[in-house]
Amino acid sequence: MRQRLQTGKSKESSSPFDCVDYSKYLAYQFTITMPLLQLGEAQFHALQALAALGDKLSGQVFHLSFIGGLSYLRECVQALAFARQPFYPQPSMPPELAPTEIAALHQAATAAAQNSYSPYSRFRVGAAILLEAAGNVPPNTIVIGTNVENASYRLTTCAEQAATAGAVSRFGPSIRIRAVAIANLNSAACMPCGACRQSIAEFGGSETPIFYPGSSGEIVTTTLGALLPAAFSLNSAEGR
Repeated sequence: MRQRLQTGKSKESSSPFDCVDYSKYLAYQFTITMPLLQLGEAQFHALQALAALGDKLSGQVFHLSFIGGLSYLRECVQALAFARQPFYPQPSMPPELAPTEIAALHQAATAAAQNSYSPYSRFRVGAAILLEAAGNVPPNTIVIGTNVENASYRLTTCAEQAATAGAVSRFGPSIRIRAVAIANLNSAACMPCGACRQSIAEFGGSETPIFYPGSSGEIVTTTLGALLPAAFSLNSAEGR
């Protein structure tokens, strides 16, 4: 693409924009297409180049045959729309939990485990999520979930994921997780699995407290960051 921009040779157009002289508008077209070149050359996130392209394209009409035609522009516009959509803010460090709040979480998680559908493993798990109070979420709101197994095994839903889905269904996509407690009725160690840790990370932070039963029956207190130090996020995808 850069070579074609540098030659500046005039030739007849075969695109819908007939009789357009490349050399006449070369300088103007180059300022428009530089953000496209940045997509392949820049070291920063590609979305920044797309944002720059959007600023250049605003209110402009120019010849597109030499960069792939209208279909290419359509792809750029679609990518730009994704780049400009707002993302939900990441939570700050949650305030310290009171002993009564921790006790309420454990009680709710144990009660949820009573409803476990686990005819194959007989491992009955419950999870309780304490949400941050904001907007339509009242203070001290706890949402529970339990594991739901499936004959295919692979389609089994974990208790933590069930609780997270229930919270989003009730209060919307802007929820923030303040703390999570896990319990089981099998007197066994039961920390969140890797998939559940990533699910919690979508609505929590590295300092989100996690409570789960240990191997000796004790309640282990940790944080999401300790359980999942390298959680995947859109930010972690930068530079790819």
